[in-house]
Amino acid sequence: MVEALALLRRYWPFLAIAGLVMVVLYMRGDLASMKADKDRAEAKAATLESVNKTNAKVIEGFAAQRLANDAIIQRLGEVKAGNVERETTVRTIIEREARHDPVVRDWLNQPVPSGVRGAINAPGN
Repeated sequence: MVEALALLRRYWPFLAIAGLVMVVLYMRGDLASMKADKDRAEAKAATLESVNKTNAKVIEGFAAQRLANDAIIQRLGEVKAGNVERETTVRTIIEREARHDPVVRDWLNQPVPSGVRGAINAPGN
């Protein structure tokens, strides 16, 4: 035991230097892994920022399309209201004429030919 203490007392500066070298090497490896982690995190953040920018452009496109769709829906609603009003007016005129004119009454009692039915049901009319 005394011999070990004598060796320790004689070589303690070398042991201290060896310990410091080991600590420095450990910290160097730790710093290298931290730098690699930081680089990976920065690359991932750059990728996510790129994805966010792309998603923002897509969302802007969706918003613009929604506005266009809302305008189309509004126009279709106006056209539908106009068609309902026109249909009501035409029905009222035909019913009034049928009460006073026997030719119109006879015409209303006959079946509508298929060609006329197709023209009546044609889109855009």
